[in-house]
Amino acid sequence: MARIKIGSCYIARLSKGEAPVRIESVHEDGGWVAKTLLTSRITRIKDKNQILEPYDPEALEETPSAVEETPETPEPVIESETVEEPASIPEETPTPGETEDIYDVLRRKPRRTMTLLEAAHRVLTEYGGDLSVGDIITAAQNKGYWQTAGKTPANTLCAAMTREIKSKGTASRFVKSERGRFKAKAE
Repeated sequence: MARIKIGSCYIARLSKGEAPVRIESVHEDGGWVAKTLLTSRITRIKDKNQILEPYDPEALEETPSAVEETPETPEPVIESETVEEPASIPEETPTPGETEDIYDVLRRKPRRTMTLLEAAHRVLTEYGGDLSVGDIITAAQNKGYWQTAGKTPANTLCAAMTREIKSKGTASRFVKSERGRFKAKAE
């Protein structure tokens, strides 16, 4: 096959069979980024062997078939009230700087949320005293610092804080005041 061109359409072998695709760009890990013309999904063409042949969407015309054509019956005309056109909405064409490239959006890393230990340290610092692990979890969730669907987050937090105290020693952010209760280390 000839050289693969960006912007050209091809028939490609995908995971669910063959489909027409348009090559959008070169993929950073090799191959191409393509958009399927049937579903408009973005896919990756890893190898040139996946591209079977060129595809021209305009050249596709209905060929006469052996099926008998049934005469079309005219649809009944239904008289309706005149409907006013909605107020015209000004068409805004975005400038090139305003639109985001789909690939930039896909490469963007998700916003980082706090870890359980970071949320616990923030709660303890704001409170100023010692709290039980259950109270720390409740405060962190109520303030929106941290969320979980786990069944025993208090046990997880207690183990993580104890592990940090043992591993970091005096550099730890936490101090264990009594069983199941911690406070932030004074800085």
